[in-house]
Amino acid sequence: MSQEIRQTELRTKAQQLLEGPLKHIRGVALAAALVPLASLAAAPASAQTACASGGVCGVVFNDANNNGLLETGETGIAGIKLTVCQLCNGTDNMDVYTDANGFYSLFVPGGTYTIAVPIPTGTQPSPLNTDNVGASNGLGSSVATVQARGLPTNFGFAAAGHALNVTITATCACEYTVSASGSTDANAVVGIDIGFNVIQNGVTYVVSKRIDTNADANGNFSVTIAGNPLPGGCVGVVEFSGFAGGEASFTFNGATRASIPANLPSTLFCNTPPPGKTFDIGPSSMEGHLLIRQGDWVSGGYSFKFASGSHPASTVKVSSTLTIPFRCSDGTSGKFVINLGTQNVSVPANNTDWQPTGDANSVLSWAGSGQAPAGCGPGNVMDNSKGAIFEATIQNPDNGALLNWRFKYRDPNAKGKGNVNCLDTTDPRRNKADVCGASWSETVKDP
Repeated sequence: MSQEIRQTELRTKAQQLLEGPLKHIRGVALAAALVPLASLAAAPASAQTACASGGVCGVVFNDANNNGLLETGETGIAGIKLTVCQLCNGTDNMDVYTDANGFYSLFVPGGTYTIAVPIPTGTQPSPLNTDNVGASNGLGSSVATVQARGLPTNFGFAAAGHALNVTITATCACEYTVSASGSTDANAVVGIDIGFNVIQNGVTYVVSKRIDTNADANGNFSVTIAGNPLPGGCVGVVEFSGFAGGEASFTFNGATRASIPANLPSTLFCNTPPPGKTFDIGPSSMEGHLLIRQGDWVSGGYSFKFASGSHPASTVKVSSTLTIPFRCSDGTSGKFVINLGTQNVSVPANNTDWQPTGDANSVLSWAGSGQAPAGCGPGNVMDNSKGAIFEATIQNPDNGALLNWRFKYRDPNAKGKGNVNCLDTTDPRRNKADVCGASWSETVKDP
């Protein structure tokens, strides 16, 4: 297709958008921004490092090793329709198709958008990683909530039928827990090999673990192994790192799939408080009166925004926990803590949007999750009527900027919605608003 023809098509597309869902946007600015995309569309997908005119762009690709990374030899998928919207009620949908290299690009004004990509037949969304932002919504699409900043937003898809998700958590008791789930051939014998590094006091220890399990008649498997010892004594700051290409592999019926990334533990501060400014919110009882059972998945999350738009580009480091108080039927009381981990959130200069997202239904709104202990003894219910307490330690550039905060939590099982981990993107139930769309707390001005 010649460059001249391509430009003509883009002009036509701009006019259609201006007369349709984008008629509320200044037409001249939008049309001028859409036309330059012709030169970008002619370049190979691998060469696209930024959107030519801002907005949203990226690659839809075949993820051969299902690791969420766009790597050498992996190809784009042509002719895929992506739908971009904000209200997403059918009134502001904008469609764009991938070119022969799997590349797409659409100018939209800055803001928060939802991008939906139909899952190609015979595939499944890749694990969330650098080059895959999408997760299944349970309705046949891979969906992501993104900021239109002119940076690539990629969607990866791997062959369906063989998938592995691994999450590793750790505590200052010097133990780690491995949770692995996925799908493969029916009744397959599954072997999972996991490896990661533990760094303490400048010394790196290599940890490895082998898990053997079996898939059920539908090809699904799920296993959790707790109480595994960590090396090094767990005194002071304990950090975790993975290996190039991934931390896990699994073997099913003799075939091996390697280079699978795992969710590693957050940095531990054992007898050492994390540096930075610490504050808490709560107790806040947005969830009402809960009866929590041993093994319930409890998820917590937060969002923040700059109080003023006059700030430089910043990376905000957040280490946080969620504390759940409870009473037992015998009158005793206690509490348990869910470690929400440490996240680094990059915020563009002058941006005052909620970070990492303001969408309470998005998986990005959840920071961490964990399973409730037997706080009142095995089989007994923990009565939570006082809500939860969010505590965070914040590190961000010393630029004098103030941040406003809010948090949320959810125990879907206590709500009668099933025992759902709101960070598990392989569980279609987590995409339902009544399952994981928890309400935010009150907004707290920078403490």
